[in-house]
Amino acid sequence: MRSSHLLVYMLSFGLVAFLVTALFPQLSSIWVGCLVGVLGSAIAYPIDKWLEKREETK
Repeated sequence: MRSSHLLVYMLSFGLVAFLVTALFPQLSSIWVGCLVGVLGSAIAYPIDKWLEKREETK
């Protein structure tokens, strides 16, 4: 995995963690962790695939 791909995943997980804790402060930490994992991956995976295709065409 390239560092740019890792950065995409880190940024998306961080963004989702921030939004989930800001919008739903009453959620327990286990639910926050589940939401961060699922939503962060859902955001980062298409971006990761797009970056991969972009690198292949160069």
